[in-house]
Amino acid sequence: MAYSITYVVHFHKVVLSLNICPDDFSKNSWVGIFVINREKSENYVREKRVKTVKDEIVFENLVSGMYEIRYFYDNKSCLLNYTKTLLIGEEIVPESVEEVSSVNCRYLVVKFPPLLKQNDWFALFKAGEKSQKKFLRKWIVHNTTQLVYNIEVGDLNLEPKYIDDLFGVKTTDYEIRYFKARSKVIDPKLVTYSFPPSGIYKIALKDSEKDTIQFVGWRSLNQLCINYSTYLKNFEVIVRNDQQVVSTFRNELPLFFGTVTFSLPQMIYNFSIDFVSPTTHHIIQTKNLHPIV
Repeated sequence: MAYSITYVVHFHKVVLSLNICPDDFSKNSWVGIFVINREKSENYVREKRVKTVKDEIVFENLVSGMYEIRYFYDNKSCLLNYTKTLLIGEEIVPESVEEVSSVNCRYLVVKFPPLLKQNDWFALFKAGEKSQKKFLRKWIVHNTTQLVYNIEVGDLNLEPKYIDDLFGVKTTDYEIRYFKARSKVIDPKLVTYSFPPSGIYKIALKDSEKDTIQFVGWRSLNQLCINYSTYLKNFEVIVRNDQQVVSTFRNELPLFFGTVTFSLPQMIYNFSIDFVSPTTHHIIQTKNLHPIV
């Protein structure tokens, strides 16, 4: 398919210029302005039909935020031929995000440039989350002179890395999205609403590079001692012998590193220990061990 699409942004207006090969033109083709990262067939803000092979389409009064221009060849939203990201208004992202951990807390230090406005808001998301409403943490800007925020995340049990039975080690990234006040937009087709972010800042948590279980040893013939350093609160330790669960221990101490000791119900051989998230039940780390002799 031969075509070209260019666009120009004028404040809160977007002007599209379309040039489509006559042999490829479809009377059912259309262009939509979508909130960024939304599914292909939902949460479009505006849509207009492409009338001729050379057409100019104007979208006005767009709310500040990040969008995608999407060109569809038919009227079933199933043939996406073109997509391009655009920004209305200024981009606002953190200047830096630093992860800080101590024995009993874990938080992110987020520093913004002096662009914040009253009642703007920002939130922490799992990277790639489609819904702007499914945030992990949310903060509203009340003081525009406050540019540094300490965000407590210890109770979220964030998982930057875990073990998948089929695909091996998998990683999870997170991101901070910034939203202008009154940034809600309505989907005229589904009669739902969404929020276009004015900036997206991706975070790779540093804890993804460190082991969770640092040492495993024996106190006696059936007492197991584990030194741990983790980003999980109330984690579980599952002991298996040939895939059979022998013992499960749940740590109730709200500490991010320390030592735990628990007793096994019986003496076992050639066993494995799984360090498990209490929230998702993902295996964060596994170790194979032999008993004391």
